[in-house]
Amino acid sequence: MRPSRWSCLLLVCLPSPATADEGLAKLAAAIRDESRANARGPEHVRYEFTARSFSREGRPSPDDQGVVTRSGRSTLYMRSGRFASGMNSRYGFEAARQNDAWVLTRVIAPEPADHKTYGGPTAHCGFDGLGSSFHGALADPGTKLVRGGPSVWRGKPCRELVVDTTIIGTDRGRYRRRYGLYAAADGPATILGYRLYRDDDPVGWYTENVIETAPGPAGRPQVKAVEVYAADKTAKYEPWIAQRWDLTRSEPLPGPVPEREFTLSAFGLPEPTTIPKSDGPAFEGPRGDPGLISRQPDPPAEPWRPWWLLALVVGLLAAAGVWAVRRRAG
Repeated sequence: MRPSRWSCLLLVCLPSPATADEGLAKLAAAIRDESRANARGPEHVRYEFTARSFSREGRPSPDDQGVVTRSGRSTLYMRSGRFASGMNSRYGFEAARQNDAWVLTRVIAPEPADHKTYGGPTAHCGFDGLGSSFHGALADPGTKLVRGGPSVWRGKPCRELVVDTTIIGTDRGRYRRRYGLYAAADGPATILGYRLYRDDDPVGWYTENVIETAPGPAGRPQVKAVEVYAADKTAKYEPWIAQRWDLTRSEPLPGPVPEREFTLSAFGLPEPTTIPKSDGPAFEGPRGDPGLISRQPDPPAEPWRPWWLLALVVGLLAAAGVWAVRRRAG
């Protein structure tokens, strides 16, 4: 049986799997190369930002003023003079100010060599708060390209790329995640935002980062603001804004900052005598919610109550009685 003229035309119009795979790989390469180019910047930098959190009902918290200093692999994050988080070559720490004095709240292992926190001016280059860049994830042989192509995201045309990849968590563990990356519809494939998908729902997602950029030095985009939206089952996946921060100032530093500025000694606290070991690179955890945004828990299951068992027993006895009466009557 010879194929009809229309079926032949349909076969010609439909893209072959090979063509679709090539288009997906081309999009991934464009995002990877653009991310790598945008990540190039000063090694020693300080930036200031304003941060605000929101309740699900939209009530904002008071604005927090933050300052981040980065020098090489050392980082110091200060928020409203009440919270400090530092990382140096030997350890990381968190401290809070109480009664006009700094109090140590946590000591953690140093970052592995391939870890870098992406935020502030580089938020469009990697997953914020995690040690994984977009270009690093897309260059990883273990990353799987799921789907991609022209799409619409938050009411605007874009290019979508959905990937399964491995990221480094804040606990130094490696986790499999599914992300949707959204790049500009045309021109350079600058990331406009990204979405963390759920495992147990094909369309549900945990968080969505929306990135606002403006032309920066040398014509490269520079981040102006980031909004983080959250969604969960109890809200029927209706997104609500959870956080927003605005970059207010960014300046390169003239040279390296002494590592002492990134230690507990700089806050008048003793250096740690024991430092936790890093277990991160040695294991791979399950996919799922990384806990980056506090989510409303699912409704708890109704607990087992004793009177349910009593009702069940009474029902069975009643049924047995009816059966016995009918048997005698028969």
